[in-house]
Amino acid sequence: MTRLGLAVLLLLIVTPVQARDVYALQGRATGSPVDDCIALRWVGEVLFYNDGSAPEVIMLRNVSNGGPAPGVSQQFVILPHAGTTLSANVDWRRAIPEGVWVLHMDVPDSVSVESSIEIGEESCALGSPPADGARGRITYPVFETQQPANVGKIHLGTDLSLIPTRNNVTVYNAGAAPATARVEVRQLCDNQIVDARFFDVPADTAVQVTGLSTATTCATDKPYLTYVTVVVDQPSLSWVTSIANTPDLRVLVSGATSTSRP
Repeated sequence: MTRLGLAVLLLLIVTPVQARDVYALQGRATGSPVDDCIALRWVGEVLFYNDGSAPEVIMLRNVSNGGPAPGVSQQFVILPHAGTTLSANVDWRRAIPEGVWVLHMDVPDSVSVESSIEIGEESCALGSPPADGARGRITYPVFETQQPANVGKIHLGTDLSLIPTRNNVTVYNAGAAPATARVEVRQLCDNQIVDARFFDVPADTAVQVTGLSTATTCATDKPYLTYVTVVVDQPSLSWVTSIANTPDLRVLVSGATSTSRP
């Protein structure tokens, strides 16, 4: 039996189980040049592991920023005691596959999820394929509930210690009406504002603001420590990426951040 035939058969026999909402940040973009021929390449991926004893169905609820490409399957099956990736099953990118977007999925309770961005390279050499993941991978938290309107979200640890850093902040407006968002970078020593942005976010849209400064004025043993606050007047989600101020970007150490189910 072909893989497609097996998937169809499993969809017919899988018994519906309790599922939860999962929101995952994804994106795709060509970033800063490393040299005259190499540019950084950012590509999203979602990892799944089914710790249950039966096949489970992952279902798509929504793709922000305009929806998925036409004709894309809205679900796939993950086998028991097995892992898989989103890209190995379906293509749940937005219809215009550049920028950032948020996936809203129905995920059974037995399935753990991790959202990530692979940092790769794109070469100007003729016929050279992109090298996704050549410079490492970073992980992002997935969320199961939205941040209520006008309730601040605190993101701690938005610095890279003594390495000069900038913050990129993605805000997803999960509401049905346009939203306004205020993002502030604050120094931990006294809560003073280091940098701030105030901007509009259309409904069901993720917007990323880039280049927020983390240059502090603290006179403490760890003066570089910062955090980010996000306040949106619609239900929302937000993520912060701290990036070194250098074109030679690579991830050499990573800590696992998967959301596990009890």
